[in-house]
Amino acid sequence: MRKQRRKKAPVINDHLCELFMNAVTAQEAIRSKPGITADETEKCGLIIYAFEKYVGVMPWEHSPLDPYAEGHWLELRKALLKAIDAKDGQAA
Repeated sequence: MRKQRRKKAPVINDHLCELFMNAVTAQEAIRSKPGITADETEKCGLIIYAFEKYVGVMPWEHSPLDPYAEGHWLELRKALLKAIDAKDGQAA
């Protein structure tokens, strides 16, 4: 059996914030539009996958994208939302 490597916590930067915003938008599009085409669904799924792969979410874990995320994923979600709010405040 292979030993699992411990993942480092992702550093919150502009790239991660952009991935998170795009993934949230994609997830909302999938959930809110019942008539979404297969191509659009695939694109949204790839956007979500890119974010989850970047932060290291395992398939059996709740993603930081989920409103019911818990543990360190909840902390990451809160930190990302706070960073995005701060960035939006500076832009205004």
